[in-house]
Amino acid sequence: MTENQQSVIAEITHAARVRCQAIGGGTLEAVEALRAELEKSPALGHPAGSAADGMRLYTTRLEATATRPALTVT
Repeated sequence: MTENQQSVIAEITHAARVRCQAIGGGTLEAVEALRAELEKSPALGHPAGSAADGMRLYTTRLEATATRPALTVT
């Protein structure tokens, strides 16, 4: 990794993963694809404040439909 490159980690919360598995129908795969995209472009998420040592923290929330509660991808 060069000096200008930054390490990026995008994760799905345990609760969101469990909910995706409960919903089924490719939901987890779609959220995993979003997670991978966020690792490439973390600023697509919402700034969530600052973390230690100058790290930046972003969050992304998938909004619920009338029949499904929201999932949080962090």
